[in-house]
Formats: sequence, structure tokens, C-alpha cells
Amino acid sequence: MALAKRVMEPNDEGSAETMTRLAELITHLIDSGRERSVIAAINALSARGDADAADEVAFLADDAAQVLEIAVLRQAPGETEAEAVAGQAVLFAIPVLLIGDGERAAPVALTNEGADRSALDKAARSFRDAGLIGSEPSLVLTPYLYRVEDLPSDWEGWRRLHRALLDQRQSASSVSDLPVPSEGEEPGPDPLQLRYMLVSVQSALDESDPGPLITGTDDDSERDALIEAWAGAYTEILIAGLDGMWEISVGDPGEPDEAGRDGLELLNGCLLMMGIEEAAGEGQEPGTVSASIVGWRTPNGDLLTIGLEGKHGEFSGAWWVCGENMRGDIEAVREFLESAGVTRVVADEQIYEGEPRCKKCGEPLFPAVTREGLRHTAPDRHDPGSSTTEQSHTLH
Repeated sequence: MALAKRVMEPNDEGSAETMTRLAELITHLIDSGRERSVIAAINALSARGDADAADEVAFLADDAAQVLEIAVLRQAPGETEAEAVAGQAVLFAIPVLLIGDGERAAPVALTNEGADRSALDKAARSFRDAGLIGSEPSLVLTPYLYRVEDLPSDWEGWRRLHRALLDQRQSASSVSDLPVPSEGEEPGPDPLQLRYMLVSVQSALDESDPGPLITGTDDDSERDALIEAWAGAYTEILIAGLDGMWEISVGDPGEPDEAGRDGLELLNGCLLMMGIEEAAGEGQEPGTVSASIVGWRTPNGDLLTIGLEGKHGEFSGAWWVCGENMRGDIEAVREFLESAGVTRVVADEQIYEGEPRCKKCGEPLFPAVTREGLRHTAPDRHDPGSSTTEQSHTLH
């Protein structure tokens, strides 16, 4: 796109106007069903070596997926009628990890009709109560808990879903315009379920204080503290409102196009923390745990296996599903372990091919910490006298 190249020219005096025109063009193409034209432009710019221009087009397309232009009603002091002013609606996806009782399928919605008769209303108010949005913006929260496969995979789909969310109201009786989450043909009682809730914040473009969820803060630690406080309150609301869930973990509200990555980060972190606690044992600190990290290239994608051993020999393991950079994920796991208090962390430099599963029973295998080889989390599964069940790889 010529407009994209002009935006990136350092001496383009009309770059702001050009940027606006480019954003409007991209939004028009997406809304008119020509998203492929935007993708083709990104690929063409990349092929020509215009990586910055390609990134700018992709950024604007992602922004279009998250932000809708809307009219906001505002009533001035002393006036009897409200006037419509230019505004925006910004969409966020909230990853929610549900840990259930293992007897029932995960719920598909948070409503005001469960154990807590005002759960959905409380969840919506929590954003303002925690200081994430200002006093003027309005907010709409979807009651549904979506699987990642229920979420749109393209920019047009996100804009369509966002509009449906704006059309609904915060009550269990007005959700017919929103797509209903899929439960699958045979929903089972999997105790660990990753879901997503969607929230849209609407504010006037000239709003002086829409809140740090929209504008961020000068100090990242300040925003992090607000998010942490909100997440704690939001978690308690969900636990009270969702029957059959005995533990819930909530991630940060993020951009829709990053929902899959954000959810995976939440799932990985929770599984690893559970493994650390199991290896440490009841009442013991994570500092008593040692860890070993091994990377695998499996038919289903890259995976890290983490062996965790307590000071009295208690053994646990965790899987970490990798993104595009396994080496980066290894460092992320190391940082996570060290921030959790694990003091001894070893990472194998070699990357292995295959599935880290036992050839006899198919159960997962994890790297041993104090010896070589792979082992079950249950050491006596096949040989009561040995905790090492497979020696096909020397790991450290």
C-alpha cells in the first residue's frame, strides 16, 4: 500500500493525516469483507523489504479488530437533553482458567441466576471499583465463557462479535444476539478448563480520564497493582457465581488478537505453580524445590517438560506449551521458577524429538532432577525399586 509507505517516510509532513486515511481504508476493507486485501498488502510490503510499513498495516488492522467508532451520549451540566459526541468502544479478552470438581462440565455463562444472584452485575462493576476505568465510561461484559475455538480467527469476526456485545445488556435475559459457546458433542468433566470473557469499554474521544485500562499509566507497576487487585476481586466473584468451580485463576484483560497467547501464558503458569507446590509438599517453601527443564519437538508442537523435586524426594512434573520461540520459553520458565522461589534450575541445552511419554503406559514423563533420564511422577508405576523408567535420552 502506498499509504503505508508514506506513513513510514521520516519527512512526510502529512503523516498524521496519512495515518488516519490508512486506518480508515483498512477498517473499510475489513468491514466490507475484503480482509484478504489487507493480508495481501502486508505480505507484499514484507516481500519488498518494507517490514516497518507491513508492521504498521498489521498494527492498524489489529487496532480495528479491538476498537469500534461509536457515538456516546453526553449531558452537559444544566442541560435537559444529552447530545451525541464521537466516541470509541475498546474490546478486551479476559482469560479465565477454571479448575472444577471433576464431576461436572465447566459452566458456559456467568449470570445473575446462580448461587450469587448478582454475580454478573458485580463482575461488571469490579472494573470501576478497582479503578481500571474512570467515572464516565460505560462498560458491557459478556456473560459467556468462550473456548478459544469459539473466538474469531480474523479481524472481521472480532468486529462483528464486538458489535453483538454492544447490542446486549448486562442481564441474563438479553444475550440472544451473542454467539453461544460451544460445549462440544460430548462435554466432559475435565477439571481444568481455559475460557475467555469479553468486555467492552465505551468512552468519548475527548474523555479526560477514561481510566488506566484504556490509557495505561506512567508507571507500569501502578497499572500492574490495579490489575492484580481487580483480578483478586474478579476471581472471588466468579467462584461465588459459577457452581462446581473450586478454584479459578484470572489473567489480564488483553487485546483480542493476543487472546490465545495470553490464555496459554495463564495456563502454563498455573500448571507450573501447581507442580511446584506439589513437589514442595504441604507447608514447605518453593525454595526447597529443584527443577530441570527439557525441550521437545512433538508432532503437535513444541513443548517443555519440567521435572520438580522437593528436598525429601517428592517428585512432580509440569508441561509448558511453547509459542514460536522455544529458547525464549525456556528462559521464561527459568524466570518463572526463580520468581516463585525455586533456587536450583537446570535447563538441558539439547532439544529432543518425539513424545515425552512412557512407552509402556503412555503416561507423561518428566526429566529427573537428581539423576539422569526420564521418570514418572509416580516412581513405582512399573518398577518399585527405581524412579527412572526410561533411559533413551541422557538429559544432563
